[in-house]
Amino acid sequence: MKKPLAFAMMFALLFTATAEAKKKKGGGGKPKVDKEKVERERKRDEEKKAVDDVLDRKDTNNDNQLTITEWLDGEDDEQGQATTDFMEADKNRDRKLQRSEIGAMLGF
Repeated sequence: MKKPLAFAMMFALLFTATAEAKKKKGGGGKPKVDKEKVERERKRDEEKKAVDDVLDRKDTNNDNQLTITEWLDGEDDEQGQATTDFMEADKNRDRKLQRSEIGAMLGF
């Protein structure tokens, strides 16, 4: 009876070691989906698309940033809200909105 027990223990040890090796290699079964990573990538893609849309419409000199003139083009700014929005979004005070500042202005 000792031989079957020893055989069973060796088999269990071998199976466990093989399963652990597969986990380390990433093999076996379905790959794990990092939901947080997927969500970050989705948000990043959404922000990129939104910023690209703004730049496509307003960036007349194609430098991937907006001046106050480009920002106000086509905007109704009688009460100065568009100008205020621009000035608040221009965090580094260079009088241009970079992609990150446009993204922040859009709520990303």
